[in-house]
Amino acid sequence: MPGVVRTNLDRHIGHLSRTPNPFHQTRYATGSPDTYANNEKAVRIGDKTYCTDPALGGSPNVFVNNIKWHRQGDATAGHSSWIPNKAQTGSTNIFANGGGSGTVSVGNTVTTITTTTGVHGIDLVAVEVDFEDTTQIETYGLDQAGPSDPANYP
Repeated sequence: MPGVVRTNLDRHIGHLSRTPNPFHQTRYATGSPDTYANNEKAVRIGDKTYCTDPALGGSPNVFVNNIKWHRQGDATAGHSSWIPNKAQTGSTNIFANGGGSGTVSVGNTVTTITTTTGVHGIDLVAVEVDFEDTTQIETYGLDQAGPSDPANYP
């Protein structure tokens, strides 16, 4: 689950330069004028670190002021002679694309997949229902530790 990036609290991993310029690592300086996470401005694509490295990557579907929210691990563009890198840190309690659910229908079968934060990290539960034979409902559990018995799923 990628934590969202905030001004002043989060930084990029730092970057080297193709020239003799020194390595540096800075925190994010600019963000949303009106959206906050953990009392700091939300960093979006285009917002910059103190060294002017702009956020390049962001959530595919979580937006702040109609701009994708930059998350831990998302790319930055680099600047001047310094090479691109990515966000090293992010919020530990606010996430974008970390949990949720979705439903897929194929013929008479509907599968609903739900992800949550569990004891082993990201847990996934899938429930499959065949509407031609509703007595056949199958549930699968999977987490980062491997398959689990849905009846004993934590």
